[in-house]
Amino acid sequence: MDTTQPTQKPRTTAADFFLHLGVIVALYVTVISFLNLVFSLINYVYPNLPLEQGVPTSDLSIPVSALVIFAPLYIFLSWLLNKQYGTNPYKRELGVRKWLVYLTLFISGLAIAIDLVVLVYSFVSGELITLGFLLKVLSVFTVLVAVFWYHIADLKDKINASQNKKLAIALSVVIIGFICLSFAIMGSPFKQRLLKIDGRRVSDLQNIQYQVLNYWQSKEKLPTTLDDLVDSLSYNKVPVDPATQSQYEYRAIPPFSFELCATFDLPSEESVKSIAQPEFVSDYEFENWKHEKGRTCFERTIDPDRYPPYTKVR
Repeated sequence: MDTTQPTQKPRTTAADFFLHLGVIVALYVTVISFLNLVFSLINYVYPNLPLEQGVPTSDLSIPVSALVIFAPLYIFLSWLLNKQYGTNPYKRELGVRKWLVYLTLFISGLAIAIDLVVLVYSFVSGELITLGFLLKVLSVFTVLVAVFWYHIADLKDKINASQNKKLAIALSVVIIGFICLSFAIMGSPFKQRLLKIDGRRVSDLQNIQYQVLNYWQSKEKLPTTLDDLVDSLSYNKVPVDPATQSQYEYRAIPPFSFELCATFDLPSEESVKSIAQPEFVSDYEFENWKHEKGRTCFERTIDPDRYPPYTKVR
């Protein structure tokens, strides 16, 4: 008598679905964040324009934050998944696993092809291929090939638990290395806070400068103090220092000049090298607001021909 049980197709539970989905989502976010981080570092070292020298073209804090959360999450969820595979090998045949793995293979393969197309197109069209551009293409190619190879090997069950552990350690070392390099460029979170506060101070001084100019055009005289700028009808308020909440220093130098002073936490040279951006964008971003650490004053002179009083505007 034949006692062989019929083979049953493994069923996908809700836990299986969301665990596999979580691994893939964590992988995608980790890969995208890592490439964004690498691109930012490449832009820092090899800027596209001479004026961008030493200035990252994108914010490093976002990819670093994403990597700090999603990279460990990916490693942890992958560990849970491989632990399940060791206990219940039939789970490797789940439909949700195969669908998500093949989807990842398709996306990574397509991205590799697009990456190579961009490289060939740039060469054929005669564009200048810089070292920074080549490094970006190479980084995308390397990361996507690694993702493609891993999932092909995993699909064929050619990676055991020991190899998975070594790969997890290697991935952790690479990501931690790049995060440490980013912090070497950005500085500590405490330094970033000081830089953002200094950026806010510059924006406040720009705001006050505009209010002083508007006051002079309206009244044909400089305000005696910053309190003169307060207008209850227009709800006009004068910014104060974001850290101390004290009023900025102002001194009128009649008939057309005035001085604004603030106390900064860091010199502006460090702000240029940092990814921290001013909290507010102003029309005066191209003016000279270079400052040292500590008390710094900026003298401005109003040109009556360029900014005539409102009563004389025709």
